[in-house]
Amino acid sequence: MDASAVGLEKARRLAAERGVRIETRCSDLAHLGTGGPPVAELTMDLATPENELAGLVFEVAREREREVSEGRYHHGRGHVVQILGRKPAED
Repeated sequence: MDASAVGLEKARRLAAERGVRIETRCSDLAHLGTGGPPVAELTMDLATPENELAGLVFEVAREREREVSEGRYHHGRGHVVQILGRKPAED
C-alpha cells in the first residue's frame, strides 16, 4: 500500500521481473481510520496468521505491545502482531 501510483507501478514491475506475485493498493493512510477493531474478539492474535500462512518459515513471529505515534489522534500503547516469513527452500 502506498499513496504513490508511480511507486506501486515500480513495485509491480520489480516483482514481475523476479517472478513474484504481489497485490498493491493505492491509498493515503493519513485518511484511513485507526485504532483497530471496536471489539476485542476481532483483534489479531499470533495464531491466526501462523495458521493462515502455514508452510512458511517464520524468521520473526511475535505479539507485542509498543508505543504508537501515528498521526494526531493515534498515540499510546498498541498491541501488534509482527511476522517475517519466507518460503522454504526447495530441495
